[in-house]
Amino acid sequence: MHEKLQLASKTLTDKFSAVPQEFRDEMVVMVLPDKIIPVCQMLRDEFGFNLLEGETAVDYWPEQEPRFHLVYQLFSIKDAIRITLRVPLSNAFPIVATLEKIYPNANWFEL
Repeated sequence: MHEKLQLASKTLTDKFSAVPQEFRDEMVVMVLPDKIIPVCQMLRDEFGFNLLEGETAVDYWPEQEPRFHLVYQLFSIKDAIRITLRVPLSNAFPIVATLEKIYPNANWFEL
């Protein structure tokens, strides 16, 4: 696994109590909803993940609670590495802050 991914994962775990999972050289990190802004700010500013490559959601009903997971794929153009963030959201309060100020393309505009 890329050294920068390992360092980012360790930093997220230490600083934000995130839960990393490594699978086939890919890093997926579970992040609490109230931590997504500082996590993404740090990943962009300190680790060079300068592109929000993808944003989607998964609904695990009725198998799992929290029911929803927001999924963010961040990419470092310089290092050609990717990290995936998953944010679990309960059915009772499925709200999370927007990443638009960190990644302007988080605002999807349709005509």
